[in-house]
Amino acid sequence: MKNIDKKSFIFIIAVVAVSLFVIQSDPTARFFGTTASSSYETGSGTGESLGGEIDIDSLRGGELERLGDRTCGPDEMRDDWDGDGLVTCYDNCPTVSNTNQDDIDSDGIGDACDDSDGDGLTDEVELDYASGSPNNPMGYANCLDWAQTDSDGDSLNDGIEMDSNHIIFVVYVNTSNAHPKNMGYWYQTYSNPCIQDSDGDGLSDFEEYNLGTSPGLADSDGDGLTDPQELIKFTQPLIQDTDGDLILDGIEGYLDPLNPDEDGNGILDGLDDWDGDGVTNHYELDRGCSIRHKDTDGDGLSDKFELEILMGTYHRRSCSTIDKDNDGLTDYEEVCYYEDLNNLYCDLTDPNVYDPFNYGSGIGTDTVYYFSDSDRDGGFFPRNIPAICNSGTYNDGQDADPLDPNVC
Repeated sequence: MKNIDKKSFIFIIAVVAVSLFVIQSDPTARFFGTTASSSYETGSGTGESLGGEIDIDSLRGGELERLGDRTCGPDEMRDDWDGDGLVTCYDNCPTVSNTNQDDIDSDGIGDACDDSDGDGLTDEVELDYASGSPNNPMGYANCLDWAQTDSDGDSLNDGIEMDSNHIIFVVYVNTSNAHPKNMGYWYQTYSNPCIQDSDGDGLSDFEEYNLGTSPGLADSDGDGLTDPQELIKFTQPLIQDTDGDLILDGIEGYLDPLNPDEDGNGILDGLDDWDGDGVTNHYELDRGCSIRHKDTDGDGLSDKFELEILMGTYHRRSCSTIDKDNDGLTDYEEVCYYEDLNNLYCDLTDPNVYDPFNYGSGIGTDTVYYFSDSDRDGGFFPRNIPAICNSGTYNDGQDADPLDPNVC
């Protein structure tokens, strides 16, 4: 003691005091010092809070290494918060399980929790899609780049385009013979991150995003006009009937889709009857009929008759075709077949004038305007009916007796 000068003594006392302070303030320093191993794994892989602790005795002897300048607290040194088998302090994604610890950009943050390009998708997700992973929801995201915010350059970032919460399609899934049409849900991404205009309508996905229209449907509101066409006409791409006249924008044709009462008579265009045939403009336009002519196709049957009398007999009830079944007889000739055959006046105002033949019962005096072989002697439908007429003359217009299946 007498060989130690006063300055040396003070230095020794200071060192002892600092050491005691470090041990007191950081109890782990007694066991870990300041280093820890990046490859250390807990025995249970669950962490202290979930029942797993590391063996402190096994960490003695300088086995641990400091992770850069990071200082770890005691909980981080012994717990595994995400349960991936890695001590939290040395897990590059401490709250996201990632045993592989992949880190493509070597920034110390694992791909599972790193979004290097800031597009809302983690590096791991983008790498997974780019590799053609079966987890890819649409099969087209192999263009994604973990370092590129907007892969297709449409000004809409990849995270928005790959968002699967925007559009939900309900589909039927054949799950079993017992339930051949179980309802299922298919979650589609907002748009295709590899194509600037996903629906090919002329508006980029970015433009559709700002407009609120669908980047997956060329006609977002289903009114018959594409979204760009609506913008040109100044109609609303998300409203089917912009002027509220009860006529869809897409079928207004030469009408003004922004004027609900073009003739100014106080009646909405859709409720008006401009050709005076007893059928509203809305009803006629919706079924492809003219609102200026009482007999659109000029076949002798008024639009009113075709829409109101014939409409219940066949789903293709258009009034713009003279011979709908293309059998050689006009629709008028089929409706008035009995009257023409017997030189009688065909009174179209009589709702009973059309009496179509029914093959199954053999009842009916008129040919069927929507089926080319009313008596089925051509053997087409149903399949179990034999073909009596093999000469090709079974169509009503060629058949000697189109109401007798035994006569060609």
